[in-house]
Amino acid sequence: MQVNFALAYNYGYWLAGYVAKGPAEIIRLTSTVRAVEAAGGAVAAGISSTSAPLITALGVNFGLWGLAVIPTYFVARKVGLAGQGGEDERSVASTSKDTGNGVKV
Repeated sequence: MQVNFALAYNYGYWLAGYVAKGPAEIIRLTSTVRAVEAAGGAVAAGISSTSAPLITALGVNFGLWGLAVIPTYFVARKVGLAGQGGEDERSVASTSKDTGNGVKV
């Protein structure tokens, strides 16, 4: 159980670092990962502080997992596309313009 948690935890941070385009975005994404982790801990503490049966915790876990699958797909489908002329590079290149002093906006 602990190995599965550690693997998922490390994969989440790796994915956030891989998707980020710069240091500021790494901070923002890893902060989001940490906030989601804290929210999961709060839900777990709330469930375990009641006299709810364990099947309730199982149902909540699978429900949250089901909700997480959809946004995970949207992030994970972009992994590996950034260096291959994926959608992100084309949209950034077409919307950025040079201001004349070497700074692109």
